Amino acid sequence: MRRRAASYNVKRLPQRLRQRAIDQMAKDKLQPMKKSRRAKRRPGAIVEMFAKRSKENKRWLDTHLWHVKRMHMVHKWGFLLVGFSFLFSAINLPTKADYPNDQSTRATFRASQHAAITEIVAVVDSVADPTFMSVGGRRFLDGGRVGASFLHRAGAYPLGAIAPVTFFWVSEGSTMDVDKADAAAEGCLWIWCHPSAGSEVFELLNDASKDRGVAVTSLKSKLCRFELTGPRSHAILQEVLKPDFEYAKNKLAHEVWKTLGPLRTPASIPPGVILSLSILDPRISFPPKMKPRSLVAISQAQQNALHSTLINWPHNGSLAHTQLHCEEERKKFLRMSPAQKELNEEKSKESVTLGAEKVYEKRISEMHRVPVLLVQRGSPNTKSTGGAAEFVFGWDIILPSGTATEVIWKSLVFTGAHAVGLRDVRRVAFECGAAAMPYDYAECPAHSLLAREEAEFLFDEWSRRPKGKRTENPAAEKLPQGEKWRAFCADYAALARPRPAGELPNTEPVHVVHGHKSVAAVRNALYAGKTLQDIERACIDVVRAVRPRANVPAYPLHEAFVRCRLVMLHRGRPDDHGVVYRASPDDVAFWNAHLAARNAHDDADWSKPPPEHPQDAVAAVLDKTPPRDQMIGLVGFGGFSMMEGCGAAVGLCMVRGLVGLGKDDYVLVRGSMARICRPARLEIVE
Repeated sequence: MRRRAASYNVKRLPQRLRQRAIDQMAKDKLQPMKKSRRAKRRPGAIVEMFAKRSKENKRWLDTHLWHVKRMHMVHKWGFLLVGFSFLFSAINLPTKADYPNDQSTRATFRASQHAAITEIVAVVDSVADPTFMSVGGRRFLDGGRVGASFLHRAGAYPLGAIAPVTFFWVSEGSTMDVDKADAAAEGCLWIWCHPSAGSEVFELLNDASKDRGVAVTSLKSKLCRFELTGPRSHAILQEVLKPDFEYAKNKLAHEVWKTLGPLRTPASIPPGVILSLSILDPRISFPPKMKPRSLVAISQAQQNALHSTLINWPHNGSLAHTQLHCEEERKKFLRMSPAQKELNEEKSKESVTLGAEKVYEKRISEMHRVPVLLVQRGSPNTKSTGGAAEFVFGWDIILPSGTATEVIWKSLVFTGAHAVGLRDVRRVAFECGAAAMPYDYAECPAHSLLAREEAEFLFDEWSRRPKGKRTENPAAEKLPQGEKWRAFCADYAALARPRPAGELPNTEPVHVVHGHKSVAAVRNALYAGKTLQDIERACIDVVRAVRPRANVPAYPLHEAFVRCRLVMLHRGRPDDHGVVYRASPDDVAFWNAHLAARNAHDDADWSKPPPEHPQDAVAAVLDKTPPRDQMIGLVGFGGFSMMEGCGAAVGLCMVRGLVGLGKDDYVLVRGSMARICRPARLEIVE
């Protein structure tokens, strides 16, 4: 029988052995006792944990404690982020009413409010894509709209891409007359970018602002930003956000928000508009009660007021006056007052005698007003397929850090909105035909780092399998030890130009044509049958039309790519790292005959199963890989599209490989492990 181990309390040992035990314990390295769960849940301890994770480059979001109980968390870009939800699949997202996502990780930079507007505009324009509208455009200077741009290294355009960004001027309470704006007037510009490119953007702006009197400040973890996507997002915010209509500073914005109440989708609102609201604490009216759409009645007077507001939207920036730029104002909301416990006790006592409405009215004069910014997200240039435009548009909520969990997030969840993660956001972008940063931006350094991480993960997964169970990969066997992960990455650079002997596959950035006007010029020229030189001249003409003073001597497209969406015309589901080929005349003749026979069967009788491939037809395409000179692109992300009802993919194709390809012509797509190249419809997207 095993003897019981001695207690850790040396005073329980016999006195003759006690001193010996004390001496032994003095030599041992005792581990500190772990805190109990009760100690960890105290407010002060939670603040310490947040600070500790920040130092370890694993910063927590304000909603971390809510997410970690329900989501799979991943460590990316210096944050602990939501990977995916345990509760439901992302495939069902387009059928849901609304899905919020915590985007507080987005890097925010402020061009200092003590610099002249002309200097700030000069700094940003020196590193921005000249085909985008300048940050000093008339529609942006009053602070009422959000703009978009793409940053490049200074003097490297069209190469040297860094990241896509959004921006808006912070209106501090005085309306700026754009036509009479003073060149020496001071301004404050906020720039937002994806967290994967935050350090590169910050360094780029700092280098560009030297000797110009412009200070660039990082607002990391100073603000919270939630993205609500879907047609129901507007109704949810109308129920959760209760503006204080007696607050004079945002009176016009509150009236506009009230007028927009009957609106069914944010897609009807002018793109990129900003509303500054001062809302009351949503905990007073918690939980929110959503009404079904069928029960919402709209009178003729409300419809007239709504149409008038949408057509004659105020453009003087008076709707965007906010106090979020002030550090002292933001510090007030690090901890909400009163606490949730005190608020619940008061509601339970007074609701019996006064009623819920009376308690709500009593607390209005005592609580803090929370300043928030509502930003309409979406663009008329957004490409979506299958009527999915409503699933691209939505609202962004910007509010001070520290109030996210208590004030907004819990109310959003109780309205029926579904929280999503990184994998779900990428899936939604794939279904809607939009590019996701950094996954689909091979021109950015952030994509190179992400591609290497994914390649190393795939290699580790492959190498853990026994040799008799894993798929053969001759490329990995030829590479030296420590570099075998390169066989699992998408080498776009080798597709653009032949790799010299001895050079290993890599994930370095490539030249990708981006921007609505540049992509439209390339698309129109390709469909018109123009040559590569004509397309290059068309791109230069676009730059000169937008920025006449821009110096762009050349626009090389020999090694350039464009983003494409591929939709399968037959069976097959393209997977990641698939290959796109240009169809030869023999391939076109074969698949035209096969598709015509299949369509004839579909028109004849839907009740009977489609005819299978004859053995000779299968043999005609099985293991018939086109030569390398027909390879024109690679698949970045592929799968079965619920919106299309068939296989689809997003990838990059070379511009020179698409020259001479008609609008109705198709290409061939082969999966990374597939044996048949199947036809697909190609569409150039932004």
